[in-house]
Amino acid sequence: MCPTGQYYDDSKYGCVNSCPDDAECNDDDKTCDCNNSDFVYDDDEGTCGCPEGQGVDDYGSGCVNKCPGDAYWKTDKQACICQKKGQTYNPSKNTCECPEGQQWNGSGCKNKYPDVANWNTGKQACLYGSKRVTDCGDQALWKSSKCACKKSGQVYDSKYKSCSCPNGTKLEGNKCVTDCGTQADWKSDKCVCQKTDQAYDSKYKSCSCPSGTKLEGNKCVAICGSQADWKKNKCVCLKWDGKKCATDCGSNATWDGKYKASKWTGYSCQYDCGSDASWNFQRKACVCKKKGMSFNKNTKQCKCTGGMIYKGNKCQCPKGQTFDTYERKCQRNRYY
Repeated sequence: MCPTGQYYDDSKYGCVNSCPDDAECNDDDKTCDCNNSDFVYDDDEGTCGCPEGQGVDDYGSGCVNKCPGDAYWKTDKQACICQKKGQTYNPSKNTCECPEGQQWNGSGCKNKYPDVANWNTGKQACLYGSKRVTDCGDQALWKSSKCACKKSGQVYDSKYKSCSCPNGTKLEGNKCVTDCGTQADWKSDKCVCQKTDQAYDSKYKSCSCPSGTKLEGNKCVAICGSQADWKKNKCVCLKWDGKKCATDCGSNATWDGKYKASKWTGYSCQYDCGSDASWNFQRKACVCKKKGMSFNKNTKQCKCTGGMIYKGNKCQCPKGQTFDTYERKCQRNRYY
């Protein structure tokens, strides 16, 4: 048995404080019954009060619906009274509203359609002549006996009192324009790609560079391949062999006359002249470093020809011989 002033609570498996002064203990249910029939007991708070959504009336004797912030409870009318002139209380929404066809303009409920209709207090409706004007919602206006969307191109939905752009279009500013996708914008009555030189595909709502080009940064450039880069609006070879772009000139290239193998100088591909000669840009040939010698493209070596020997910084015939310009070789003098 619990001490005086307490009772046993099964849900809490022990004795709890007895009921407050404005409630009596119900031994059967082991709960507190509030003396005021409008009140309910709050086990957590241990007090009697109005149910959720209600408040105590002006006299403190009962519970009434809680009014919104812009209304107050009037006991003699048993209703919430709106503080703003012209508004009425909507119990289902627990809000204060202007009558249908009117809207709050900051100082009172005014006609939504001052240009086309007048508010009729007796009929509680907007009338255009003898015709009732439909409430078109915030996105449309009543014009020519129908609801017309405020923004150009939008279609009105009477069920939801809303406006939206037709399929394939989107709202941009105050009008509906073609939906160009994420890669293009609507300009000058057509879809224009955001990246320079790209072409628009209306079927897939996408942009791509023309054939033979690729996107680099914000514009399309020519596909130069692995042997060149796009520079200054043209393809520039990484290495040049004299006629075309070259991937690798070949570090061990040989001169065979057919393939004209070259080597990389750090600036361009040049013919490999070996150690005895160097490339002459004007003559476009390998020129021997020693005067008078001739370059052999097969061996990449320089030597004197026609039986001559290198002596005195030049090619000359041996002693007792002279060079025959007709035969192109050294001939023994007739005196030897």
